[in-house]
Amino acid sequence: EVTAEIKKGKDPETVVSVHMVDRTLGELLDMIVKFISRDSKAILPFPWSELNNIKMDALVLTITMKDDLHEVSVTYLDDIKIGFIDITGFTLSYTKKKQKNGEWTKATQVSLNCTFFGKSYNSSDGNAMAWDPVNGNPPAVPDKGSILDLRYLGIGQHISFSKSADTNDMQSVLRTLEHVAPPPTRNLVPGMPVKKSDAHPLSDLSGLEFNGNSNWFIGADFTIMGAVSLGLVFNDPQLYGLIVSLSGPKVKALAGLQFEILYRKITDSIGEYYIELKLPTVMRQIQLGEVSITLPVIGVAIYTNGNFKLDFGFPWHNDFSRSCGVQVFPFVGAGGFYFGVLDGATSSQTPKITGGSFDPVIVFGFGLQVGLGKSVNEGILSAKAEITVAGILQGVIGFYEPDNKNEKSA
Repeated sequence: EVTAEIKKGKDPETVVSVHMVDRTLGELLDMIVKFISRDSKAILPFPWSELNNIKMDALVLTITMKDDLHEVSVTYLDDIKIGFIDITGFTLSYTKKKQKNGEWTKATQVSLNCTFFGKSYNSSDGNAMAWDPVNGNPPAVPDKGSILDLRYLGIGQHISFSKSADTNDMQSVLRTLEHVAPPPTRNLVPGMPVKKSDAHPLSDLSGLEFNGNSNWFIGADFTIMGAVSLGLVFNDPQLYGLIVSLSGPKVKALAGLQFEILYRKITDSIGEYYIELKLPTVMRQIQLGEVSITLPVIGVAIYTNGNFKLDFGFPWHNDFSRSCGVQVFPFVGAGGFYFGVLDGATSSQTPKITGGSFDPVIVFGFGLQVGLGKSVNEGILSAKAEITVAGILQGVIGFYEPDNKNEKSA
C-alpha cells in the first residue's frame, strides 16, 4: 500500500511524501539505488543482509524536487535489533545536484545511528555510521575469532582406559587421550609389501587398551567463541565425564570458573562420582588490606557403597596453584589437604588379598609451601616471583577384617 501527498512551494520546488506499508528495508534501498541506474541492484553482504527482512510499516519517504537539486531521503526513528548491531534510527538518501557547468552529480548514502560491537554512532554527534551502497560496502564486521576451536576428537569401540592410565579427574582423562600416540606406520614405502603383524593395533597406544565389554568410546576437547571450553568423555559403561571452563572478556566476572563431574566404574557393583569446583578469579582472590587470600579448589568423591573422599586444594602433582594461598608481603604460603574413608575395593593403596578385606581404609594427605615473594593474578595478567620450600605428607591406614571370624582383626 502506498499513499502520496504532493506540495508545491514558491521557489520551483515540489515535495512528495510517500507512506509505505508492507515493504522491507531491502526493497526500499533497492528502489533508491535504481534512481541512479535502472540496471543497478542493492546487494548487502552477510550479516548485513539481515536488514533486507526488516519491515518498514508506517515509513514516510520524502522526495524533494528543485531546479538544481533532486533529493530523496528517508529517516526512520525506531529501534531495530539484529544481533550484531542495535539501530536507533537510520537515513537513506539519494541526491542529484546540478553543477555550475550544467552537469549533474549523483550520490547515495546510508546513515545509521547505532551501537556496533560496543561502539556508538550518532548523527547528532557528527559520527553516524555511513557508506555509499552503490560504490561501497557496509563496515566490515570485526573478526571475533573462530566459533569452534577443536583440540581433540576421538571415536572408537571396544576400547577403554588401561589400568595404568590416570583417570582420577577430567583433566587427567583429557591429558591421557591427547597424549595417546598414533600407531607407527609400517613399511609404507611405495612398491614395498606391507608386513603382516600379529600385534593388536592398540598395543602401540599408551593409556588405552582393547576391552570387549566396552561399548562406544567418544572423547572431545574444544572451545566455543573463545570463552567456553568443554571437555567430555563417554566410555560406556566404564567412565563418563564433563568439564566446563570459562575464560576471556566475554564471560566477564565468571572468567576462571571451572566445574567438572566424572563417573568411574570401580567394580561391577561400585561406582564413583567425582565433582570438582574452581571459583571465578574475582571470587577466588580476596584482598583484605595487606593480606591476599586465594580460595582452594574443592573436590568431592562419593562412592555408591557409602565411601567418600574430600579434597580441599591438595597440591596434586606439586601444583600449589589449586591450594589455599595467603600473602602478606614479603611472605607467601599455600596449602591443602584431603581426607577419605574408603575400603579395600575403592582404595588403590591397599594390597589385593584373599581371605579377608580392608575395611575401613583411612586415606589422608597434607601439602604446605612457605617462602618469600609476591604473586599477582588479575584476569589476563599473571606474574609471580617466589623463593619457597614445600613439603607433602600422604598416608593410608587400613584395618584388616578376616573372612574367618575366628581370626583376629588387624
